[in-house]
Amino acid sequence: MSLIAQRLIALALSLPILALFSSFWIPTSDIWQHLIETTFTLYLSNSLLLGIGVALLSFFIGTVTAWLCTICQFPGRRVLRWAMILPLAFPPYIVAYTYTGIVDYGGWFNSWWREVLLLPSPPIRSLPGAILVLSFVLYPYVYLLTRAILLAQSRNLFDAARLFGLNAKQIFTRLVLPIIRPAAVAGVAIVVMESLADYATVQYFGVQTLSVGVFRVWLGLGTLATAAQLSLLLLIFMIMLVLIEKAARRRIAYYNQGDHPPLDIVYKLHGGKALLAWFACVLPITLGFIIPTMQLIFWAYTSSIEKFDLAYIQLMKNSLLLAIAAALITVVLATVIAYGKRLHASDRFAWLSQLATSGYALPGVVITVGVIIVNTSIEQFSNTALNIIGLPSAGLFLSGTIFALLFAYTVRFTTLGFSTVESTLTKVPRSIDYAAQSCGATRREILQRIHLPMMRSALLTATLLVFVETIKELPATLVLRPFGFNTLAVRAYELASTERLSDIALPALSIVAISLLPIILLVQQITRQEDK
Repeated sequence: MSLIAQRLIALALSLPILALFSSFWIPTSDIWQHLIETTFTLYLSNSLLLGIGVALLSFFIGTVTAWLCTICQFPGRRVLRWAMILPLAFPPYIVAYTYTGIVDYGGWFNSWWREVLLLPSPPIRSLPGAILVLSFVLYPYVYLLTRAILLAQSRNLFDAARLFGLNAKQIFTRLVLPIIRPAAVAGVAIVVMESLADYATVQYFGVQTLSVGVFRVWLGLGTLATAAQLSLLLLIFMIMLVLIEKAARRRIAYYNQGDHPPLDIVYKLHGGKALLAWFACVLPITLGFIIPTMQLIFWAYTSSIEKFDLAYIQLMKNSLLLAIAAALITVVLATVIAYGKRLHASDRFAWLSQLATSGYALPGVVITVGVIIVNTSIEQFSNTALNIIGLPSAGLFLSGTIFALLFAYTVRFTTLGFSTVESTLTKVPRSIDYAAQSCGATRREILQRIHLPMMRSALLTATLLVFVETIKELPATLVLRPFGFNTLAVRAYELASTERLSDIALPALSIVAISLLPIILLVQQITRQEDK
């Protein structure tokens, strides 16, 4: 593919982000004055507190469990090391709905709490409740990155530390924490981005964050320009997180040269210590996966009126087709951009590709606002041009279409495909390309015969990741879907919005079941690599 085509693809994916910046020049001072006098401070403070709370709790859970599952030997470790990832199958808003049914006034936990302790149960619909739910669903990001960097270390490091008389606590604080800091910070940055991007969980819990504010300003006050400007503030938050994450890795490098023994079990735990380690790993799995799953199964068998009929099959079909299409389109475009960056090492293309692949750092509601601005601008320009030449107006030919929805998914998730493909391409020496070119191979033949076979595992991983994220995505689907077009995520949200919590069981379990299949495949792939 030519450089011009690659640049056009990158530019198209950058348009929603650039459209947000164009809203900066639209005067909306009266509405901003109203926001500052009423809810803006609340949006800002809640977003900061949410991000800080989720960052601290997920960092603690992810690093401690990664340490235990990598360094220590205790009963159940081989199962727990991959079971720690299971909460990723749950969208946070589904977990929020299940815990509301458990902890709210009519739930079994609330009843038990009142009868045993004779005290009112702590409210789940609150900022602390949102922090707990998001942390126990998103901590696997920190766990995976931390465990990966621990597995890359040599056992000699830990043996040397023990020879110097350091105990387990000192090794963790003085040796492990400095080593895992870049990876842990990167995982925490992803968790905080996901938390600030969340809409359904915080909206259902009544926590007024910036993502909720964007929806309220847009739909409540009817001003897309102010919503876009508020989205810019959220975008600045995300950029700051990315810069912090890069700064954490900038001057830190650890070298493990030579033929050293790979990391193996350092501590064999027995008795009370083994039980404590087992409990520390089982607790987040229980809170983030087992309890929500059991509650949904209970609702499905006792009170859910949702039936597995033709209408429900259509919901599943819509969700699956959207996820498959989004995954394929996103991975193909991400591969084109990553390969173009390899071929054309110019600062201009590198900057454009960076902008085009930054969508995952943005909340779905922000991407949605940018896509709507792009769609309406194209529609207005096209209809004006048609009127000038005397042809009838084409109307809203982009808004409320599957194309708009897939475009939003692609902008949002291209980062996942790009980062996975680029990390594989950077490991392929350029001397291989030069050797193939000297034999008369074209760039397309080099891609087809050399790079694509070497990237097969990375492409599969990227496709599965985008598939799972698309199944769980709610804000973009909720706003951009065609009229009368529903998905499993939208159906669960609609039922929960009317407080029909028990009726979300079937669509919620379907989302989790569909998400579990790719996650299991990824876990098997990771486990095989670790065992090798």
